[in-house]
Amino acid sequence: MKKLILFLCLGILSAPAAAAVVYLKDGSQVRGTIVSATARTVRLHTVNGDLNIQAADIRRVDYAEDEPQVVPTASGPADPIEPRHEGRRRVNPDDDSSGRQLFSIGFGVANPLSRVSLASTGGGSGDNGDAGLLLGSQYHYFLTPRFAVGADFEFMSRGTSSSQSMLPAANTAVFGRSAVIMATLRYSLTDRGMARPYLLAGVGSNRTSTIIEATPNPGFGWSDTSTTETRTLVDDSRWGLASTARFGVDFMLADPALFSLEFGWTEMSNSRYNATRAGKDLGLENVTGNLGVLTIGARWGWRF
Repeated sequence: MKKLILFLCLGILSAPAAAAVVYLKDGSQVRGTIVSATARTVRLHTVNGDLNIQAADIRRVDYAEDEPQVVPTASGPADPIEPRHEGRRRVNPDDDSSGRQLFSIGFGVANPLSRVSLASTGGGSGDNGDAGLLLGSQYHYFLTPRFAVGADFEFMSRGTSSSQSMLPAANTAVFGRSAVIMATLRYSLTDRGMARPYLLAGVGSNRTSTIIEATPNPGFGWSDTSTTETRTLVDDSRWGLASTARFGVDFMLADPALFSLEFGWTEMSNSRYNATRAGKDLGLENVTGNLGVLTIGARWGWRF
């Protein structure tokens, strides 16, 4: 594309046709001899005849190594060309000349929507933690302008959720954290414009901890000691499967940087978390560990 732009800048000149390889944005390439070039089309003479190629579909043009680099005849007026600047540059909404690799870092909120139960102790259920911090990073490699494969790593902390219904005559607190790593597929709904929505899906594993603490309500005490200290009933970590489905929007700021908003659901399937000695004294053996989390985050990314 850079050589094509050079042709347009020098469109008033003419020279012998040049053998070249035209690389298209869909990943294909065409070999032939450039007959003419305008701001909108390139005419290429191939073994199968002449071919008109839209300039918007061209990623770049390379001359054959054994041919002189000459300027083809331009057959139309060229659009104004801005001078090149090193480093960051203003993004053309219809320009897709960015690199194939994308790395991003993000932060946001992870809100667990699952519940945990202490029914085996004669109690009830409560929220499996409250909204907490979300931190993460992503890497993707674009096989085509829209489709990419990559990896996602995230850390989620669950804030403390309090309940009076999980254990009789006691206030119960539930919290924890998760580390998740997944292989991902990413599909952009468009590769043009300043705002580019995308879909993301992934599968992998997670390491999640769950902590449940209980404190007797005023006027009550533990049956074995009549004391009122806080006791940890569950404190365990487990590995399990993880999966995610997300929707996001990339906002093209200044090449190569972009800003993204991402919304999604992450499911973490874990085995049961074992109770501590204090929990077992109350008749609790374990609690179910499955966890579903709604995530909302922002990302800064770089294409290279």
